[in-house]
Amino acid sequence: MEHLKTLTKIINIKEREIKQQKQKIQQIYSKINLINEKIKTLEKQINKYQNLFVSSPSQMPFIVENISHLKNQIENYLEAKSKIEKVLEKELNKLKEIYAEKKAIEILKSKIELNINKQEKIKERILLDEFASRKYISDSS
Repeated sequence: MEHLKTLTKIINIKEREIKQQKQKIQQIYSKINLINEKIKTLEKQINKYQNLFVSSPSQMPFIVENISHLKNQIENYLEAKSKIEKVLEKELNKLKEIYAEKKAIEILKSKIELNINKQEKIKERILLDEFASRKYISDSS
């Protein structure tokens, strides 16, 4: 019975680890979404400069320089996003591992419970057999 209590405690720990891992993953998704929003904003700024290019050809060097700067910023954000996505992949794999560990422990616990139930039924059967044999002996005397 002590084993069952220990396994239950381990399962509870795994559930907490799963919750923490999900929170960590959610934070990573939030960072990715923030980067996506920043990229969209920069793309809108590039479009504004491109529209200016048509209406103000005299500002061409300034516009080209700003567009180039914005494109560099987008590249930097895309690189950062790529690195964060790799971290996300690792964290998702950790979550899968924790789920697998929890499932294995739950299976072990249920097998132990089944064995305990079988042992209890065997004990019951032995006691019934002993009782029946005693009753038979006392009845025949």
